[in-house]
Formats: sequence, structure tokens, C-alpha cells
Amino acid sequence: MTNLFVGKIALHYLENRADFQLLVLSMLANPPIRLYYTKMFNDQIMAMYLVICMYLLMRDRPILSAFFLSLGMGVKAGLLLIIPGFLGSIQYNYGLVKLFICIGILVAVQVITALPFILGGTSVAD
Repeated sequence: MTNLFVGKIALHYLENRADFQLLVLSMLANPPIRLYYTKMFNDQIMAMYLVICMYLLMRDRPILSAFFLSLGMGVKAGLLLIIPGFLGSIQYNYGLVKLFICIGILVAVQVITALPFILGGTSVAD
């Protein structure tokens, strides 16, 4: 599924930009790099959510993009490093109203996905 969205991103860039970006995407699809990432545990799922997030952001769907970024943060916390650039892009391109909506979505998705664990009444000792 990630390859589908990477292809859509490449198609979007090829319609509007120079062909050197296709070279960058083809380097990312290099088989040794893919073999390295297939041995990892949940990095593929996080990368899929990140690619979907970037695709939706390029298609002017910032709210849905924030939803997928938050799902990716639920998989791996490394996506926290992307939040300042993501929110800066939202503010610059869509304004403060969309920025606050996206911040609300980022927080709400994290709280909703954590609720079963918080309300489950279990602890680490169990």
C-alpha cells in the first residue's frame, strides 16, 4: 500500500516539477534499502502512515493528513520530530483555524487510541 501512495506522490510531482524528483523516489525504492526495511518490525506501518499523510497534504486535505500523522505517531514516537514542520506548513498554507483543528485532531486521536489502555485497569506489574 505504501508503494501505491509513493507512486501517487511521484505522479503529482511529475505533473508540476522537474524529473529529478523521480530519481530521488527511484533511489528510495532501491532493493537493498527495501530489504533492510523489511527486517524491521513496525517501521513499515509508520512509513505507510507518513507517506499517506504527505500525500493527503499535497492534495490539500490537511485535516485527514493530520489524522494519518497521528496514527503514525501511535505506531512510533519518532514522528514527533515531524510535527513542527507539519504544523508550520499547515499554518503557512491554510491559516490558524486549520492549524488549531489539526492540533485538536493530533491530540484527540492519541487520546482515543490510548483510552482502552488507560481505562483497562491494568498496570505494568500485571
